[in-house]
Amino acid sequence: MKLQKLWFDDKYICIETDAGKTGKLPLNDFPKLRFATKEQREAYELSPFGIHWLQLDEDLSYEGFFDYVPSPQSEIRNKLGELPDICNMGYIAQRYFGKTRQWLYQRLNGNIVNGKPAQFTKEEIKILNEALQDISKKINAISIS
Repeated sequence: MKLQKLWFDDKYICIETDAGKTGKLPLNDFPKLRFATKEQREAYELSPFGIHWLQLDEDLSYEGFFDYVPSPQSEIRNKLGELPDICNMGYIAQRYFGKTRQWLYQRLNGNIVNGKPAQFTKEEIKILNEALQDISKKINAISIS
């Protein structure tokens, strides 16, 4: 397999092979690439197995673009989009869960905690949805004249 084209859009890193096959991976799963500058993203090297960004110390295999199965956490993170960047996640963690910002980010990112990926329980997903609805109502109620 040879890489024909590599590009980024707002949410994904995408590739096209010489056989015309396309694949994509969510940028939210790769923070180093997500927050990289255009120049850093363009400074990649190809190997027989994948793509390497030396400056960012990031490697992605070609197969990963076609075998990717999102984790529940990455699906949640992708649905949240830019919200963690524009909203105080510490406030959400404290106000609605009585927990720390780190606790919330561990679950959003699926960080390894005590040897296994942190994840939300069904009850915590319900609380997160209620929190987002509550915050949405608060924002919609604001009117500056």
